[in-house]
Amino acid sequence: MIQGAQKFIESDYKISQPEIVKQAIKTYRAENNWIQNYLFECCETDRAYSEKAGELYNNYRDYCINTGESIKSCSALRKAMIEAGYGHKTNSRGSFYSGVRIKQFRMPYINPPSMVEDVNDAVENTDCILQ
Repeated sequence: MIQGAQKFIESDYKISQPEIVKQAIKTYRAENNWIQNYLFECCETDRAYSEKAGELYNNYRDYCINTGESIKSCSALRKAMIEAGYGHKTNSRGSFYSGVRIKQFRMPYINPPSMVEDVNDAVENTDCILQ
């Protein structure tokens, strides 16, 4: 016990995290990165793209409603987009995000089986444009 206390003092009162804990934290953050999840599902990225901020927020809100995610505020979305490396500018035509646009085609959302009476009905009643 004394040796442990000495090591703790020698490490400037800091305990290093085991590698398995570091990996678990990294995995958790990746799985719970709401902005990256939204961008992956609903957007395309390229330096040439630009999207109106209001359109992006409306699309994000619809995504949250359809997936059961909690809806963040417009300012939280803006902050997350900027932190993720996307530009935000306002001019005489409105506010825009640069480097991103809403996907032109997405598979329709299908409610999870727990939210519908029959999974087959949910799939049959989905209008899918792929042919």
